[in-house]
Amino acid sequence: MKKLLCYSIFCLLLIACSKQPLDINVDYVERLRSQLPIPELEFVLPRSPTSTLLNIEKSDTNLSLLQLNELAHCKLAQIVAEHNTTLGKVATHANRFIYNIEFLKHVDTCIIGTENEQLKALLNRAKSEKIAAIPKYWQNLLAGSSEITTIWTISRFPLAIDVNQGEQDTLNALNQLANVSHSIKQNQFSEINSETVTDSLEKLNNNPYLSSLFTAIKQQIGYTKLITEQLYKHDLDKICETGKSNQAGKILTNIFSKYYAKQLQPYHNQLLTKYQRVRAHLVTIYSHKINNAAINSNLINEIETYADLKAVSLTHVIWWQKLYKKCVITPG
Repeated sequence: MKKLLCYSIFCLLLIACSKQPLDINVDYVERLRSQLPIPELEFVLPRSPTSTLLNIEKSDTNLSLLQLNELAHCKLAQIVAEHNTTLGKVATHANRFIYNIEFLKHVDTCIIGTENEQLKALLNRAKSEKIAAIPKYWQNLLAGSSEITTIWTISRFPLAIDVNQGEQDTLNALNQLANVSHSIKQNQFSEINSETVTDSLEKLNNNPYLSSLFTAIKQQIGYTKLITEQLYKHDLDKICETGKSNQAGKILTNIFSKYYAKQLQPYHNQLLTKYQRVRAHLVTIYSHKINNAAINSNLINEIETYADLKAVSLTHVIWWQKLYKKCVITPG
């Protein structure tokens, strides 16, 4: 709660003390409108898709109290006993994932250490079931943990220019979760440190960095597209007619230089740089399969569309390059 309050105060101070990127977009359009007929631009920020919670059937492979007593020589008995308490029954999705990982990390020691063939068979059956179910538990951790699902919500505070608050914690958390995801795909459960899962979620808890970043990217893609569409409706020959004064062209290019080239374009580059830092981690985290089917293709597609900001910005700049050429104006 303390961290959330700090982040919120930080965002409010930024809004109060500096001009926000969307305000620059609005000013940009207003200045363009002084030279070109441009209608009011309406843009609704699209919501991100959601990840799906999966139904995991309750296993019939259970250890009795007598069997747990037989396993007293290994740590698995304690892990199972703790899970069977009331705490285990109201466990979060993260708790359930961690329990199953810890079970798999310690089950082989128990299998080797017991001479009871019936118990060995039971443990092997439970091991196989849990290996098959681990991707589902991972999916439910992603889809049901508020620390992660808030990544995809629309932020009230799109990431502002030159803001890095929360970025390092986010990168550390995503790197840890990506490593866990990779280990799951390779069935290398012994490589997963349960504490890093908890630590990652703590780093993401009340950390608005990703939702602010993605909101800002979607905002800039949408608004830049709208402005560009309007510009392409105007005939360059009419803006700069041959043999006539290029006054309109000069005013327009000055507007472009002041608002886009010097403010919005560097901001777009910042957003793209920050996006590239998180993209690979997020793809690794979400690109797992259940029964050979990609379960999060909607979110993977969403992640990849954020790269569109580069193409959208380029299309915008190309129109201006044509105007500079048509009006015989040297950028400066």
